[in-house]
Amino acid sequence: MGRRSHTKSRKGCFECKRRHIKKTDEDVFCDLQCNEVRPVCANCRRLESDCTWPPRKPPVTSASDAISSPATVASGSSSHQDLVAAAAAGGPGHVPETFGPSPLAVADLRLLHHFTLHASQEIGQPVYDRIGWQDDVVNLAFDHHFLLRGILAVSALHLATARRDDYPADLLLQSAVHMDAALGEFRVLLQNIPDSEQTYNAIFLLACLLAIHGFGSLKTQPSSDPIDAFIHCAGLIQGVKLVQIPHNWANLKRDDISALVSISRRQRQVFIYEKPEICLLRERISAMSLPSPPISPRTAAIGPVTENGSPALAESTAGLNIDTEADRIVYLHTIDELNETFSEIESCGPHKPFAIGLMCAWPASLSNSFMTLLSRRRPLALVILAHFAVLLRNHETSWYLSGWDRKLLDAIEKAIPPGFEVFLAWPKRCIKGVVI
Repeated sequence: MGRRSHTKSRKGCFECKRRHIKKTDEDVFCDLQCNEVRPVCANCRRLESDCTWPPRKPPVTSASDAISSPATVASGSSSHQDLVAAAAAGGPGHVPETFGPSPLAVADLRLLHHFTLHASQEIGQPVYDRIGWQDDVVNLAFDHHFLLRGILAVSALHLATARRDDYPADLLLQSAVHMDAALGEFRVLLQNIPDSEQTYNAIFLLACLLAIHGFGSLKTQPSSDPIDAFIHCAGLIQGVKLVQIPHNWANLKRDDISALVSISRRQRQVFIYEKPEICLLRERISAMSLPSPPISPRTAAIGPVTENGSPALAESTAGLNIDTEADRIVYLHTIDELNETFSEIESCGPHKPFAIGLMCAWPASLSNSFMTLLSRRRPLALVILAHFAVLLRNHETSWYLSGWDRKLLDAIEKAIPPGFEVFLAWPKRCIKGVVI
């Protein structure tokens, strides 16, 4: 009689494999293949044997996947009832390998822990502001992973800058990787944005974190040009802002998040007053002449004619020209936006919160035309930026803004041509205590 064959089970239990090798009197059904049903297969249940299994290899999951997607608890058609039954069959404390834990992203958990305990406390000043970043924003981020990535990026940067003498390369790398991932996931979201208030709040908060990350990164890159760094930071904020324009950027509703990061000038009825130093800058630019072709001696004898006829303004801008009338319009509009930003912050009174959203307001409002003029280092664009640096000076104690005012002003002083120093009198007095 020919030898009977059986089908080997590579994933079967140890008992079934043993019985196929060494037969005993009880092995009447030894040629039956293990049906691989855990925790007790059919053969072991019938023979009342201890059913033991080889360990299963857990699925390979990257640390980033642990954040980007929920951990898979069970595979195939396993249900909650399967999990309960399997755990009960294995005895107290038994967790079947099928339902093993997902890998822990320890580095990311450490960053989240640091953000909730430390970094979030240094973003806002009042108690309710700090609690908002510590609690409300983090809870919102669990449903919007691009925001969670932004939180981890800022946390890593905060942890790195806390070590004043040395910036650990591994933390800086983690910060950059998480922020790149945040922007990547945000671009995916752009393809189909859910029309919900929570989504737009999350997008707005990402803009705030981009500002914090952009301003804070300059401390770790001492050789960077502060003007270029500002242009880069403003560009990132504006890229996020474009999504909000048709929706809630200027009209966020009053909820925990929008109150926390109150950016909108139109959200609150704020009296816009004319800040004297900003008004003087506006008047000087309004009084500047356009470049003119060579004139005859007779016409030159008449003297310069200014737009408002003010001798003092004519004297302060003598020999200085504005390139085109279109540039003048761009400058004046940008100055008006800056004046409103000063009004918004100062109208909060002595107990005003320093919401990072307010710092986003002016960079977010910059037009493409002004950004082009600034990137070309046009003198008046640099002058306006120097006035914005005064706003940064008011928040010198902030970890991500510390030193920005002086670095920005130093770079502007080096880039500005002779004759325009008169425009820098107020910024230099506020930032350096220098009177010119």
